[in-house]
Amino acid sequence: MNNTALATILQKLNTSYTIWLVVGICQIVFGFWYVTPIFFGAWNIYCAVNRKKLAEHFRQDPTGLAETAKSWKDSIVVFIILNAVFGALIGVIGCAYDYSIASYAESHEQELNEAALLNNN
Repeated sequence: MNNTALATILQKLNTSYTIWLVVGICQIVFGFWYVTPIFFGAWNIYCAVNRKKLAEHFRQDPTGLAETAKSWKDSIVVFIILNAVFGALIGVIGCAYDYSIASYAESHEQELNEAALLNNN
């Protein structure tokens, strides 16, 4: 893979996977004392697994990566607000990291689209 932007985003998606997996596991462990974190932990693990699948999908075919990442921005802002309101600082940090991935994809859209074209040829 010679496309720096694609390699960077794939690495960042894998880091995001690790962040949300650890957060989710911690929430589930904490959930043994309080029920609500179990739901959030399961959700975060689900999101982590989806990020891992997404990274693998885009590693094989980067078509649409820039558009997909840009579409996350609005929902990420909502989750930042929800995490801030409910006091989950680690969630705010994780969401901010995800927002940085979307912003990076947006600023490197041309390079990502070139990677998709090379992959399809």
